Amino acid sequence: IAREVLPDIILLDVEMPGMGSEETAAALVGHEQTKSIPLVMVTSRSDEKDRIRALRAGAADFLTRPVRPEELAARVLSIARLKAYGDDIARQRAELLAEVAGKSEQLKAALDSFARFVPSEFLRCLSKKSIVDVELGDQALTDMAILFSDIRSFTSLSEKMSPRENFSFLN
Repeated sequence: IAREVLPDIILLDVEMPGMGSEETAAALVGHEQTKSIPLVMVTSRSDEKDRIRALRAGAADFLTRPVRPEELAARVLSIARLKAYGDDIARQRAELLAEVAGKSEQLKAALDSFARFVPSEFLRCLSKKSIVDVELGDQALTDMAILFSDIRSFTSLSEKMSPRENFSFLN
């Protein structure tokens, strides 16, 4: 049911028939869809070992029976607030990853476009793999000159040539 409904919080009785609470907690925590749902164990036991086992199984908090309504409301509100923060962080992370992926594609497209004008031999002279690796002040073992010029219709002309042909034309 938790995988279908995806509740914000699960109150789980420690003493359940069939599957035990620790097994249930482990199953919920171990599943991708339900691992971030906070579990609050409800128990009449006061044994510290039981609580430690439940915490290790994935419980976020405990309530001891008889449950006082004010305490239940306060704990649920607190845990719901923490869950909302976690959900917000997860959403922001997903948005940032999508943005980075988009920027990576833009960068790749820009580099591919630039590669039409800068031959790989030039980058090898600087011992660089990509134009992104070139920094101002790089030292080269080979003398070279770089020409920046405004030649009418050069862009359309150069797009029809390989980088080697562009450099030969300019030389």
